[in-house]
Amino acid sequence: MDTYRALLAVVISFVILVGYQYFFVGFDTKKPAAEVTGTTTTTPASSVPPLSTSNQAVQASAVQAPPPQSAVIPTGRSARDIHVETSLYQAILTENGGAIKSFILKDYKETLA
Repeated sequence: MDTYRALLAVVISFVILVGYQYFFVGFDTKKPAAEVTGTTTTTPASSVPPLSTSNQAVQASAVQAPPPQSAVIPTGRSARDIHVETSLYQAILTENGGAIKSFILKDYKETLA
């Protein structure tokens, strides 16, 4: 009886996953990388047949792919430091990557000496 329930649970889970993909996400067909990048070759103009308007639109969209975005977006100004001070700690945050430069606890001071 337990194996029947386990098998039924696996089948129902599979049906739910496939149904979700079908109704909400859709099955996209991926194009090969060679077609997406839009590689061009030079050939004589006499041997190339004229392109129809739909082929021209497809090739133009494949060739004009957006450039990859960098991790840091230049804003034209330097990153500033933000000083935060509470009764328990003192912190210095920087806008450059949202990092913590310094974090000092006020009540727990220890030295190497």
